[in-house]
Amino acid sequence: MTIMTKFKDFFVRYSYDAVKMLMTQIVIALFGASVTIAVSSAWGVDHFMMLVAGIGGGLFYLFLLYNTAWRMGDIDRSPISMGEHAYRPLTGLWVGLIANLPNLVITVIGLIMTLVRGDMGSIPLIGSLLNGAYMGLLSYDFAAGEAVFQLNSCWWSFALFTLPSLALSALGYALGAKGKMLTKINAYQPPKSDRPTREERKD
Repeated sequence: MTIMTKFKDFFVRYSYDAVKMLMTQIVIALFGASVTIAVSSAWGVDHFMMLVAGIGGGLFYLFLLYNTAWRMGDIDRSPISMGEHAYRPLTGLWVGLIANLPNLVITVIGLIMTLVRGDMGSIPLIGSLLNGAYMGLLSYDFAAGEAVFQLNSCWWSFALFTLPSLALSALGYALGAKGKMLTKINAYQPPKSDRPTREERKD
């Protein structure tokens, strides 16, 4: 089996999960941005509540991400135990990496713009909106001596915030594939439809 064939099989099998992780990020980003705007309007961008909003939104997003990765591993557990599918412990990491491609792209663009023109242009705004779950942290006024800066002005911050999501994606899949749980709290999973799937109708 060639590398391209393996990549195609991997993408076909896990593309839905990668898209689901990306959509989770976008939905929570909208929620986090709304909360952050409300908090900054009430207390200001340099207030402690901005940090609370950023940390709380980030933890909620990471919980949903872990839950998605765990269910992905749980689905693979039976085929793995029966020898129909090889256990690959880095599957969750690769799926999380695919889902985080937008973050990595804006990180690279931000780095290039910083080196070429000395600033990132509109990248801080785009990055903050894409990572709305952490907007409270990204937009908080941190003091470094007499200087004040925000994390969204640093090109590396957008890559930094992908690390927890990649770690939990890898951990969630590994635990799900082994039938173990980090927590017994799971996000609501709607029941499967009793309607036949397209493949079942073909059979």
